[in-house]
Amino acid sequence: MKNSEILVSLMAIIVIVVIIISNNLGWVTLGINFSLKNKFSQPEKYKTEALIYLKQRYNRDFEVTDVSYHAERALYKMKAYPKTEKQPTFNVVTFERTKNPEFRDDYQIHDWDKRTKELFTPILRNIFSTEEYYSEIKYSFPDIITDRDFNPEVILFDEMMDAYPDEIFLVINIAGLFQEVQTMEDEYNHIFELANYFLDKKITRVIITITYFDQRLTKIDFFNRLEINGFDKFRRNNVDSIQRECYIGGLINIKNIEDVLKECN
Repeated sequence: MKNSEILVSLMAIIVIVVIIISNNLGWVTLGINFSLKNKFSQPEKYKTEALIYLKQRYNRDFEVTDVSYHAERALYKMKAYPKTEKQPTFNVVTFERTKNPEFRDDYQIHDWDKRTKELFTPILRNIFSTEEYYSEIKYSFPDIITDRDFNPEVILFDEMMDAYPDEIFLVINIAGLFQEVQTMEDEYNHIFELANYFLDKKITRVIITITYFDQRLTKIDFFNRLEINGFDKFRRNNVDSIQRECYIGGLINIKNIEDVLKECN
């Protein structure tokens, strides 16, 4: 091999070694940086500031627990609950700041979810009989970490229904056992009746999923497992037994039965 070729080979090896060392040093530096950030995090400081924030926002006392620091996002996560009732337990987050940290929480959404269930569950179960269907309704929780604009006005759910019905965001899940001779006509009528109920109240941001599963489970086991696990977990665990499913991503375009058919098919 010529001297020039040997020199080129040596230079290539040196470049590769330098790249490897640089990359490793980069990961080490990043790890040290995260480690130092964790070491110098201030959970007690942010816990105290969270208590002040919650008191000022809701005019009541709270307990804050489980404060954790996430160096990769310079983020503090914590749990909180009302001091007197102990429920609900909700999330509080803040991004690390030298001063005036910005807090977000979903305490109010838990209250809206509670009122959603109280107000609308009887309506839902009157339309979709509890003898034939499992049904649930809940308020759609935002991601308070990624939703930078999340800071809803402090308002009771009933007041929100009167003033801002188009801001309400509901999720409805319905499950039943599939029958071979089953027609979907009644189900379409049920969905349209339910949609009309919310449209009359000017609530259009409603997601409806109705899913039929095969009969590998008895009716008693089917309903018991749904009550224990809830719709989402039950559906994830039984995807292979789904026979038919209808998903409606909002009510704004639902004017008649034909519109329900379009959304479901």
